Amino acid sequence: MPRIIMLLLIAIACSSHAACTPAQVNAFVRSLPYPANADVPFFPRSALVDCKTMPDDTQRSLVAVLAPAQADMQHIEIAVIDASGAVQVRQQMPAGPGVETILLDTLHYPLAANIHAIGVVSQYHFERDGRFATTLSLLLPESGTLRPVLSNLQTGEFDPALVPEGADPEASQCMDDMGQPQLVGTATGYRRSLSVAASASAGFADLIVKETDRSQNMTKQGGNCVDTGHHHPAKTLLLHYDGKGYALPADLGYEPGSRAVSRVPGAQ
Repeated sequence: MPRIIMLLLIAIACSSHAACTPAQVNAFVRSLPYPANADVPFFPRSALVDCKTMPDDTQRSLVAVLAPAQADMQHIEIAVIDASGAVQVRQQMPAGPGVETILLDTLHYPLAANIHAIGVVSQYHFERDGRFATTLSLLLPESGTLRPVLSNLQTGEFDPALVPEGADPEASQCMDDMGQPQLVGTATGYRRSLSVAASASAGFADLIVKETDRSQNMTKQGGNCVDTGHHHPAKTLLLHYDGKGYALPADLGYEPGSRAVSRVPGAQ
């Protein structure tokens, strides 16, 4: 058999078992009960669906997609799909209005030897007040399930400065050092990182939450921007596994649909 034909047949055989192909992912997306006139989030062009290869099996796909609303409640549908496209495991996670992006992270959360949690990141944009927010949840592949062990940790929020109603947009702008226009006013935000600690509780690694907080206060002086905002000292918090999951303090979690601005206890 000519070498080029042999290589082509090998490539075709391998591709037939590849994970996260658009055909495979979108077959699952189409199985969800979207209304006839819905804008269905197809992979890979939509930010509302993501797919990653399962860390323990390169022939299985992990899919997360913003599912159709049910009784005015949105949720994220998560599934493990085998090479044939059959759904092996599925899980639902609540989601609030304003979800713009869904991302999966299968690399960064080793909780114990040969046990990796799966991160589900949801990015929100609330058009009413211009606010942006990000949440992170962790799922544990276990005994044919995807068990939630961390639910909707708020990992970031940004409240931008807005042009006051009726104000002149040009008069509300100044130019920064890069020659880019910025809005005059105060913008606030924070960012949290989640990392795995060396210590452990109940057999699973503790998790470190680190928060950095910053305010930006743009004033206009001769058409140029002067920022009088500042960074606050970083704050950290250790989360412990209690045998079922990592319990979050009330002010660190996000309840889908809420407006709460949360902070690590002690942050200024």
